[in-house]
Amino acid sequence: MTTIPARLARAAQTSSSPAQARQRVIQLYRDWYRGAPEIVSIYSLNVSPAYFRHCIRRHFEENRYVTDTRVIDVLIQKGRQEYQETMNLWKQTDHIMGILLQPKGRPPEPSCRSSMRAEMRTRYSQHDWSYSGTSDLSLDGSPILEYCTFVASQENMIVQLTLFANNLAHLLMLC
Repeated sequence: MTTIPARLARAAQTSSSPAQARQRVIQLYRDWYRGAPEIVSIYSLNVSPAYFRHCIRRHFEENRYVTDTRVIDVLIQKGRQEYQETMNLWKQTDHIMGILLQPKGRPPEPSCRSSMRAEMRTRYSQHDWSYSGTSDLSLDGSPILEYCTFVASQENMIVQLTLFANNLAHLLMLC
């Protein structure tokens, strides 16, 4: 299929009622659903059209409980824009793979992490973190090293903690 920029272009519309917004959402969903085999073939994706349809459905389900027609209109406009850009080959394969990935939600915090944070607050809230003014940046025996060791033993983030300690030492040099 050739790329014709105006092929899928539509003027922005506003819904006058929730029923009209619902019809427009259903039409957009149908367009994505019907376009799934073509999208999979033109972008040479290593997934089936059924899986791509499942991912599209998941994205629509994320906004299932939106009731404000103005918000729905914005979401429809964004979805229509994504559809037009996808069908006109204005995206790269990586952009399409972003549709297939899981939604970017914040994972729930494990209960052990919240108790660890409370313990760190009580353990290190009493210390005076002011800079001593010496040029010796050795952290041996300091609360910073103890703090870093504590976090590393709890979460196995040794690399991040090393960077944290180096950055902290660099910041102390700048003071």
